[in-house]
Amino acid sequence: MATLGPPFSIENLRRLSVGPPASLLPGQIATSDVENVIWYGQLDGTVVGVYGQSSGTIIVQAPSRTVAQNAHGFVPGNEIYCPGTTQDVYALATSDTAAHAAVVGTVTVVPSTNVFTYQPVGGGFITIPASIWTPGQIFYLSPTVSSNPTSNVQTTPPAAPNLIVPLWVAITANVGVLFAGGGAGGSGSPDLAAIAALTGTGFLVRTGTGTWALRVLVEGTGIIVTNDEGIAGNPTIAVDETVIATIALLDSTVAAAEATAISTAEAYATAIGSTIQPMITDFGEC
Repeated sequence: MATLGPPFSIENLRRLSVGPPASLLPGQIATSDVENVIWYGQLDGTVVGVYGQSSGTIIVQAPSRTVAQNAHGFVPGNEIYCPGTTQDVYALATSDTAAHAAVVGTVTVVPSTNVFTYQPVGGGFITIPASIWTPGQIFYLSPTVSSNPTSNVQTTPPAAPNLIVPLWVAITANVGVLFAGGGAGGSGSPDLAAIAALTGTGFLVRTGTGTWALRVLVEGTGIIVTNDEGIAGNPTIAVDETVIATIALLDSTVAAAEATAISTAEAYATAIGSTIQPMITDFGEC
């Protein structure tokens, strides 16, 4: 018979204050008083979490990774990336460039200055000890680490030309669901960053790579534009009534002049005809 996984029993149950344990024996289960999360130890030593939402939806967390890196300087909640080709050497991610924004995971546990555990991007959910989040909050990668010394995330999209890299959305005061892919592969966009930095109303126009502007419809001579920014609905463009009246007056003036010209021409032709006719008659009698 195939083995589905490590066996467990109720005796293996223990309670944590918050967050995933640094390690669990195969088959061992841990629960959290705060998060309503069950943590399960797998045969390969990894820990998987299962979170049940009030809606009945279950979110399964992918296995986290524990890394030994001397003087890493990370704290739970930090976003990290690989700055080079050396395996398991990480640095704080930032949204100032695509390379720095290639997030590989979120730090979840820091047992010592030389060891940390991170949750890979798109790996389910993350938790924090304090209940400080507002459900629905979206967290983005910060452009600089100094702007937030304890964590390189923020709750507003960074301004252009930085990249907009959404990381997770809070579903409770201390549980967040990771966006699929996170910032891996440079998912941020300078165009999105430029658009997010715009203020005001109007129509979006791309003026170059990573640059956008807001435009409005401007009235020309004899033209009336209603709802020029499109706020209340589709703009309408019409000809000014004074222009229409002027055109009608011109039409009537031209028509009158044309009638006068035709009448004059006919009278002139009649006069010429009456003058020439006797001459033709006289010429015929010669």
